[in-house]
Amino acid sequence: MSDADVRIRPARPEDASWITLLAPRMHEFGPPSWRETEAMDDAVAAQWARELVAPAPETTFLVAEDALGNPVGFVWLKSERDYFSDMLAGHVVDIAVTALISDLRVSPPIIRGPAGDNVDRNDIAYNKVFPYAATPLNGRTHTH
Repeated sequence: MSDADVRIRPARPEDASWITLLAPRMHEFGPPSWRETEAMDDAVAAQWARELVAPAPETTFLVAEDALGNPVGFVWLKSERDYFSDMLAGHVVDIAVTALISDLRVSPPIIRGPAGDNVDRNDIAYNKVFPYAATPLNGRTHTH
């Protein structure tokens, strides 16, 4: 797959039929101890479905498709005012790709090709439970 093989378009309400099926990808690292994975998956799928059918004015869903028009992923974007500057800023709420373009045989999965960054590893591991983001490193003493 090359960059020319991927097309980005605005999501449509009918995309909810396949986008909501990606909800479990949001929790592949496991839920926090106080949540059930199935409940989290259901809540995420319901939120995506609501936003796709009746999008809020400050949100956008974009869909990535392969050359044959098959969906390969999506991104949900939202604009909000920055806490400090009060300037409008964009945020990625969720991003997911279908299993077809991710290598699920390795942990963590690697997203190759134009939909990914071909990064095989991070310099520090993500947490397996919420919060998933790794503890930030001290920029004065750590370099890449």
